[in-house]
This record gives sequence, structure tokens and C-alpha cells, in this order.
Amino acid sequence: MAGGGVLTLIDQFVVHRANPHFQIGACLGFIGLVSFLVLGLRSVWAVRDEQKQLKSILIPAAGFTFFILATSKFLDLASLLFPKTMDIYAYSFDGSLGLQPAFMVGRLFMNYAVVGKICSDLYVALPLALALVYAAHLRLTKTTPLLLLEIFMSAGLLGYLLYLYFPPQVQYI
Repeated sequence: MAGGGVLTLIDQFVVHRANPHFQIGACLGFIGLVSFLVLGLRSVWAVRDEQKQLKSILIPAAGFTFFILATSKFLDLASLLFPKTMDIYAYSFDGSLGLQPAFMVGRLFMNYAVVGKICSDLYVALPLALALVYAAHLRLTKTTPLLLLEIFMSAGLLGYLLYLYFPPQVQYI
């Protein structure tokens, strides 16, 4: 925790001096980075049983990290390769329902910034929920739940493929 705090302070006051806003995501990211480093070092010097347990934590953590970083870059690539979006069809479908739920939610986020911030933070925290489910499953079963990892990665891959097939017009908050 102390290492993550030190990295956060360096990032906040040395690297991003011009931006005075505190970024909780950066703080949590640095804590995760230090935890990852500590797990890696512990697994190097651990005995067999502990080393096996640490690897069952470390390898999926590296896989999740790589998967999340790679998909964010691939989504950017997809918007460059396929600039045409399918929003007109989504708006048309919404109109056929007699109301425009996308605009209603957008207006809600615009009028109540707290609601938009909470929803944005929950969306960004989805990988944390996956990691917690994995940790709970690992703790309860005492075995490496590879099926659980395959399900998470398959859901992410399916989401990416659907994103390629139905590219939305992304509005960043």
C-alpha cells in the first residue's frame, strides 16, 4: 500500500503538476501495480505449494491486465477501420417504441452529473468485479478455476466482435 501511495504522489505532484485533480483510478492502478510486483517477487522465492498458489493468482492477473489493455487498443483500432456507425438504426428502433430511451438517459446524465459519474465509475470498475469473483472462486474451491477465466475472456471477445459488427457512436463523458 505504501508503494502505491508513493507512486500516486509522484504521479500527482511530479508527472501531472498542471492537472490539480486527484485521480482515484490512478491511485488504485498504482496499488495494483505494486501488488502485482510483490506477488511476482514472492512467487520467485516461495516453496512449492505456496508457489503454485501464487502462480494461480499471478497468471490470471497478468492475463486480465493484458486482455483489458489490448481490448482498449483494439476498440480504438476498430473505430479507425470502421468509421461508419449504426446509430441511425438504433435511433430508428428507439423511435418505433414511441420514446427515445437513449436521449432520456443522456438527459439524466447531463442534468444530474453525480448519476453520470457513478455510472461511469461503475462501468470502469467492471474488471474489479471480475477479479473479485475470480478471487472468491479461487478461495472457495482451492483449484485454479480455468473455466471461469475462459468464460470471462469469451464474454470480452464476444463483446469486441459485436462492437466490430455494430459499431456505436461513442460519446466520452
